[in-house]
Amino acid sequence: KRYFDDGWKIDETSPAIYFDESQDAFYNGITKWVLGTGNKGTTPDSSDFTGDIDLPVLNGTVDDIRVYGDRVEWEIVVPAVDQNGISELCLYTPGTPDILRLVSLFPDINIRSITQLRIIVTVRRY
Repeated sequence: KRYFDDGWKIDETSPAIYFDESQDAFYNGITKWVLGTGNKGTTPDSSDFTGDIDLPVLNGTVDDIRVYGDRVEWEIVVPAVDQNGISELCLYTPGTPDILRLVSLFPDINIRSITQLRIIVTVRRY
């Protein structure tokens, strides 16, 4: 399949410009996660929400991305550490700066160093 930019160096710029990027490639580009202890008692649509991770404490790379016909799943495995009061999760497309793609705020979770925490974020496709 040929695109109008075949043979050009546009995709090799920094940051890259992908005119032929598919929706699945967009999903697969969301590879960074950050867990934090802030934004307590707020929702992403409230005026109290900071618009990004408020108090980041843990971060890493998404372990698996699964794109299905009806949904997309990002699987995150948080290492076994002691961390109290986890209340926010953000997923990003890495860059300079990182681009926030998804945010989730929830009641406090306390993580213990005896086991890993596995998180699966599911977004339905319509």
